[in-house]
Amino acid sequence: MGKRIRIWQDHWLPRKHSPYVSSYPLVELESSTVDVLIDPRRRQWNLEMIDGLFNTEEAELIKTIPLSREAKEDVLFWPHSNDGKYSCKTGYSFLKMEEELNDEPQGTTNDHTQVWKAVWSMHAPPKVKTLVWRACCEAMPTKSALFRCTISTDPYCVRCHASSKNALHALWSCPKLDSVWSDLQLWSVQGAVQFVDFKELLSWLIRNNHHLELFAVMVWQIWNQRNRVRLNQPADSLHQIAHISKVWLADYHARQVILDIPVQQNQHPRKHWKPPPSEFFKINFDGAVFPHEKKIWDWRCH
Repeated sequence: MGKRIRIWQDHWLPRKHSPYVSSYPLVELESSTVDVLIDPRRRQWNLEMIDGLFNTEEAELIKTIPLSREAKEDVLFWPHSNDGKYSCKTGYSFLKMEEELNDEPQGTTNDHTQVWKAVWSMHAPPKVKTLVWRACCEAMPTKSALFRCTISTDPYCVRCHASSKNALHALWSCPKLDSVWSDLQLWSVQGAVQFVDFKELLSWLIRNNHHLELFAVMVWQIWNQRNRVRLNQPADSLHQIAHISKVWLADYHARQVILDIPVQQNQHPRKHWKPPPSEFFKINFDGAVFPHEKKIWDWRCH
């Protein structure tokens, strides 16, 4: 039971959108299957392990999945019918519901879609987009996440040593980051608006068309600087991150413009053969040299 379903690679969570696990995986368990989350003797979920590995939303979702009392093979299950079997009727109902949701101008689903579209369409390197996406999903190895997975001995922020609840604190609201977001012309929102999590902050920036790409690069620089300091590697100081991010982003955009310029083709006119004037003769010839045999062959065509 669960031996054929990979925890972090397969779509197995019982939800329509994002049926894959977004919680940050442990290196030791990255290729593991769902059966490691099940107590084989009692045939129940290992609640302590689940709470340690996954964020709160995904942990509670997994606990709601019923388990068979007998050892059985994994099978495909259609989540939009009572018996788990697909039918034309339930398939049509599902597509109809999808269409109605897509037609809604407002709502949580629409906001969710807009966030992901904005993230993946940014003119920024893939590593920056991936980090922002992970922060929205609370799938980053912050101290609080590592503490839940029993990897870290405490959940406190490595910068301010206060209780670090989520990615929002690690990348935005930590008091030690005030020097990074000190430009009031750009980031006055930091002191004016309170956000629940990182995704809510990102949604606000997207709705207000507020320097999304620069924000994403600064977030990446903050996280990169934090990791380099933690590993005792050379790192920029926090007050330099804002300037470095602007230069870095401008340089990236400039390189993309250069790459988008089409290669200029050789504009020289193509020469075509034409016969020589009537008073001249044209001779075509070819030859070959064989140094080992000390011979030269010459072919001529008049």
